[in-house]
Amino acid sequence: MSYLRRFLLFSFLLLASVSISTADDPTRVINLKVEEFTLQNGMMFLVVERHAMPQVACRLAIRAGSALESNGKTGIAHMLEHLMFKGTKNLGTLDFQKDQELQEKIEEAYQAVLSEQRKRYPDWALIRSMLKRMEELRLEVQKIYVPQAFSSSWGGMEL
Repeated sequence: MSYLRRFLLFSFLLLASVSISTADDPTRVINLKVEEFTLQNGMMFLVVERHAMPQVACRLAIRAGSALESNGKTGIAHMLEHLMFKGTKNLGTLDFQKDQELQEKIEEAYQAVLSEQRKRYPDWALIRSMLKRMEELRLEVQKIYVPQAFSSSWGGMEL
């Protein structure tokens, strides 16, 4: 065996043995002081304070999705998505009042579609016109919508 091959083999074995000896012990217990509390609405918080750096990190997990929905109660995850990413009076829109008016009109058109769809003989022309109206209103909302307002605007703005 050449000198270079022996050296590479020895180096590989040395690195492998070092990495095995320094691997984490799976039975090792991690000591974190986790504070748990639940709000009246059922939202649970797990808080771990780490004073090493002056920053806050947040991770959000929501038990919602089509896998967790029951028959007759579908679309909850989609509704939650709209609630979470709609924005506030200060974030997410250039004109909150106009945005509210447009959202109300979209909701009215949507309710008209649902109402018509429940009928024994729905008026498909009305449904198509309401869906077209909803799309026109959505495009109007897009003109005043501020994308990624929460992730890009935290610099001292009040929510």
